[in-house]
This record gives sequence, structure tokens and C-alpha cells, in this order.
Amino acid sequence: MEDLEAEIARMWNQPLSFSDRLKGDLLWAWRLVERSRNYDAVVAGSDRMSRLFGVAQRVLRRKRVPLLFIDWYCEPCGGRLRRRIQRTGLRWALRGATAAIVQGKDEIAAFANELGVPASKFIFLPYHSTLYDFQYAVEEGDYIFTGGDTHRDYATLIEAVRGLPYRVVIGALSRNHFHGIQVPENVDIVTLSLSDFFQKMAGAALVVVPMLPRFLHPGGQQTWINAMSMGKPVIVAEDRSACDYIVHGSTGWLVKPGDPTALREAVSLLMEDRHLARTMGRRAKEAAAAFAPEAFFEKVFALIDGS
Repeated sequence: MEDLEAEIARMWNQPLSFSDRLKGDLLWAWRLVERSRNYDAVVAGSDRMSRLFGVAQRVLRRKRVPLLFIDWYCEPCGGRLRRRIQRTGLRWALRGATAAIVQGKDEIAAFANELGVPASKFIFLPYHSTLYDFQYAVEEGDYIFTGGDTHRDYATLIEAVRGLPYRVVIGALSRNHFHGIQVPENVDIVTLSLSDFFQKMAGAALVVVPMLPRFLHPGGQQTWINAMSMGKPVIVAEDRSACDYIVHGSTGWLVKPGDPTALREAVSLLMEDRHLARTMGRRAKEAAAAFAPEAFFEKVFALIDGS
């Protein structure tokens, strides 16, 4: 699919209308339909082009090529009519696929109930680290680091650290997270490149991942797995999938999302008890070996072989 890579590079960050984007996705979905006849299986993301390919398989093929969605994070949003249309499209995409990988055990039932498809369509595989070949120096700095944009709850984090004697660095691309929030002096909001993001994480004394509740797929797995891989003590405020990756009090610290008091207590504990924090970071790094990309894709290939 070298031509697809060239098309993505050419159109990257180009302003396109909704109709232009849809036409492009339909074109590439059709090309994938044509190319897929030459392969034993297709592994795809859950972007719209890939979902349209799943729909095409559902509608056009009696004998379908095994299709595995490798990172299913789609969930309906907006008004009632829009959500109904989205549910229909997502159901058809899943019916044209063999299975979809989700990043939390609870997401299986959540997606199945929301979309009206059998739970057997979903398979839980723990996500993987994404540090790859980036260069960074792991140090124990004097600040707390948090970052990312998807479903982040920075309002709760800022309330939790307000008035504490610790500097907090938030690496976020969007400033919409902070509308209407009075940011205290001990909180710095910065925009970072990916390599700088990893270095800031690697130099932190503590990494916090605050997530919004009530999403089918809250996200954040990539961030806390990367922090664990660096040997960082991690606090995760999330109640759907974090327990699939972290043993509370051993390889990390878990709190309920949206609770600034619990988050404040956890931050104060790990910033004050550095022996506990370092022990937790060491155990986190050991546990993160199970979340290596090689381990993830070995399981993906096993699923393909069994399809």
C-alpha cells in the first residue's frame, strides 16, 4: 500500500471538507477490497476507511477475508439521531470483521451492549508501549508530569494539586481542556514534540494519568504503559481498564476518576514517600515487560493464524 502512504503524506494537515474526506475514505476502502483478495487476512485500525472496508465485506462478499480490527476505540457521540446512525455503521463494520481488539476487559461488555453485537466479536489484548527507538534519559526530577489529550480530566488534576508544594507539568496540544479553569502557579501547561514529551516523562518524579469517566474506551493505556516502561511510579485515575495493567499499591496507584481528594492524597503520598515511589517504579518496569510491542504482535499473529 505504498500509494496509500504517499497519499497520506501529501494530504497530511490539509484542510478538507467532510465530503472530500468521505470520498477519500470510500476510495481507499474500495482499493482495500480489491487488494485484499490477494491476502489470507487483513489487519486494520478502526479508522473510517477500515470500517468502510468491513461494511463492504458485510455487503458484497459471501466468503470474507478474515479481518481483525487491531485497536477498536469507536463509540457513538452527539445527538440521538447521530448516535443511532453511528451505531448502525459500527455494527455493520463489525459484522464484516472476524474480531476487534479492545484494550480493557470491561470494554468487551460495554461495546457489545452499546452496539448490539455479540461479545464474542471483541477480544481483549493488553496494549503495548510505544517508546520504540526514541532516545531519552531516565532521571528522578522534582516535578510531576502528565500529558495527552484524549479524554483527559485536567480539571480534576489541577484541583487536586492546587496549593501543593510540587511543580506539575502538563503536556497537551489542545488548550480546550483549560477553558474556565484558574491555573495555579505550580502548574505549567506546555506543548511538546513527541521526543520532548517522552523526555519530560522520563525526567519526572511521578507520572499522573487523569481520565474522564463514562467513556466506553477512556484511553490513556499508552501513556501509563510508557511511564511504567521507564520505571516511573504512576497514578492512574480511571475505572474501566487500568486494573488490567496495574496492581494497585504495587506496580502503580489507582484512584477513581473525577475525585480530586483521592488524587491529592495519592500525589502527596508518593511525592513524600520516595522509597515507596521508587519501589513502585521498579516493580512497574518489571511488569511492563509484558506490554512490549513484540508480545502484543505475537498475540495478534496468533489470532490471525487461528482465524
